[in-house]
Amino acid sequence: MLAWLLLAAAAVLVFAFAIRRSRLARRRGARKSAQTRYPVVLAHGFLGFDEIGVGERKHLYFRGIGPYL
Repeated sequence: MLAWLLLAAAAVLVFAFAIRRSRLARRRGARKSAQTRYPVVLAHGFLGFDEIGVGERKHLYFRGIGPYL
C-alpha cells in the first residue's frame, strides 16, 4: 500500500514538473537561432579531385551543388 502511495506521489510530481516547464517555455517565447557573421561551408572531395573516372564512367562529387552555394 505504501509503495503505491509513493509511486502515485512521484507520478504527480513528474506531471507537475512537466506542466511548470511547459508554462515557463511558453512565457519565454521561441528562442532565436544564433546568427553567424561568417558562415562555414564544408565542401568535401576525395584526394583533392572534384570528379573520378574516365569518359562515360565519370562520377561528379558535387553534382548540382553550385546553385546552392
